[in-house]
Amino acid sequence: VESCLAYQREGAEMQKSYSVISSMNLELWNQVLDNSEVLEYPEGTVEATYQEYRDMYEYYASYYGTDYDTFLAEYVGATDAELLEECKGIVKEELVLYALVKELDANVTQAEIDGKVAFFAELYGVKNDEIINYYGEESLKKTALYDKILAIVASYGEITEAE
Repeated sequence: VESCLAYQREGAEMQKSYSVISSMNLELWNQVLDNSEVLEYPEGTVEATYQEYRDMYEYYASYYGTDYDTFLAEYVGATDAELLEECKGIVKEELVLYALVKELDANVTQAEIDGKVAFFAELYGVKNDEIINYYGEESLKKTALYDKILAIVASYGEITEAE
């Protein structure tokens, strides 16, 4: 019983720590994005991202027996115009990320990606292969890149508690 409780406590502490770090990283990333400007979007990137999301939501709408606009309003809480703006934001995030990767010369190694996979596998209590299959290798690489960039950016600043 003691061993089981210790295991549960350790898992809960790990999830809480991850949650706190994720919140700090999200706040930092939002500051980076707010202070970044995209001068020009590569041709077709916003439209391609929008079409990808639209196709997904149209599929879900048909699955739930409704139309696209109703699904967006009721399940996503957005309009088609808002979805387009959200997709522009998604593209901006990627452009800013890869600009920082280039500027800071901060590519990730396979070992860093493997570490991210192992971390998520431990966090969720599953095997590494399940994490890779669920998230996909490209998504995990991007997560490792975000973490590395945010660690570098955070090293230039000072973390303070919110009042």
